[in-house]
Amino acid sequence: MGRLCLLPILCCVSTARADEPVPEAPTYHLQILAADGVAIAFASYQLYASTGASGGSKNDSSYAVPALVVFAAAAPTVHLFHNNYLGAGISLGLRVGLPLAGYYIAYASRCQGSYCDNGNADYIREYTFGTIGGIAAMIGDNAALAHEPSTWTPTVTPAAHGAGATFGIAGSWR
Repeated sequence: MGRLCLLPILCCVSTARADEPVPEAPTYHLQILAADGVAIAFASYQLYASTGASGGSKNDSSYAVPALVVFAAAAPTVHLFHNNYLGAGISLGLRVGLPLAGYYIAYASRCQGSYCDNGNADYIREYTFGTIGGIAAMIGDNAALAHEPSTWTPTVTPAAHGAGATFGIAGSWR
């Protein structure tokens, strides 16, 4: 009666020499920065228009919604074009969640009641914290997510040895 011996062998073989630099994964930081630039341009024009300096009314908020939509959707769309579906989801979560979290933190710390009415100071603090959350989302998105997704290419090689067998598994990350 023969014995069956399966021994998985995990190995990674590299032909690169130790002094050769490891090639970096391709990134698309500049495309994310361009998308953020468009969002900042929309937001800047919205701020300009809302002050009445553009000749319109002071309550003109016609660029507020496009600015928010471009901010939330442009970078995740760039991730989708690079087949980075997980990055797109995380990017959307960052770009919606962090500004809302900043806004909520400032709102929760707001004085309650008429005895602590700070006028516009509360609103300025809320929008400032929301803006800080948005900047953190842009930095985190560009630093951590703007790279091509890596793939692992495994190779399995079975080998028979008398009554047993071994399997060699090797792969490379790209």
